[in-house]
Amino acid sequence: PGDDGRGEALELTNAHVDAIVVHGDPRVARLDEQVPWSGGLEIPVFYSGYVQQEAPRCTPVPGRQGAGPLVVVSVGGGVNGLSLCALVTAGWGRVRRRASWSCGQMVVFGGALMTAAELGSAAAACQRHGARFEPFSSDFPSWLQAADLSISRGGYNTMVAVLAARVRSLVLPAADVSDQAFRVRRLAELGIVHTADEGRLDPAGLVARMGAMLGQPPPGHDLDLAGAERTVELL
Repeated sequence: PGDDGRGEALELTNAHVDAIVVHGDPRVARLDEQVPWSGGLEIPVFYSGYVQQEAPRCTPVPGRQGAGPLVVVSVGGGVNGLSLCALVTAGWGRVRRRASWSCGQMVVFGGALMTAAELGSAAAACQRHGARFEPFSSDFPSWLQAADLSISRGGYNTMVAVLAARVRSLVLPAADVSDQAFRVRRLAELGIVHTADEGRLDPAGLVARMGAMLGQPPPGHDLDLAGAERTVELL
């Protein structure tokens, strides 16, 4: 009583669960940081590493155009995806007028859960500013492997794909998705991604961030991405 059910949750977990497998790397996030009562667990807790989609079969991807920088934009499931699409395409409209970017390409992927109307609006923004629009696709990791820069939300699957590709990444976490800000902040502290508050970023500021990041080497890291194999071993 008075603990919002946490005591009952701990009791039920200890009684009926044999082990907990966390699909992540403890250097980024630990269970006890997210679940305060986990300190009372009497069962083992394992960290499997991140679970990623099967590695891309072809890079560079078919359809890449030009020898300039390739910028890949993704909105994950699509939460507040239109605001991100509007920002990045407006920025892209600016950089296309620069000589050094004239042969570059921006590809914007729609969100898996976006409505037809939202996808149509995103596609229209791309057409207006000279970007390429693609629907949500299982080929997305292949594009990241070929990209010079990723701009995205901070959802689990997107971040794992970014980690696997080891691509320069600017992450604008969705404000109303609770796990994204925490995850992105930790990855930024490790020097793996860059992040910014979308509400404080305008197209000109975005262009400046993009240019600065493209002048830096791609990030390296040793985070554990073998979560699928490790989970099988643990089971």
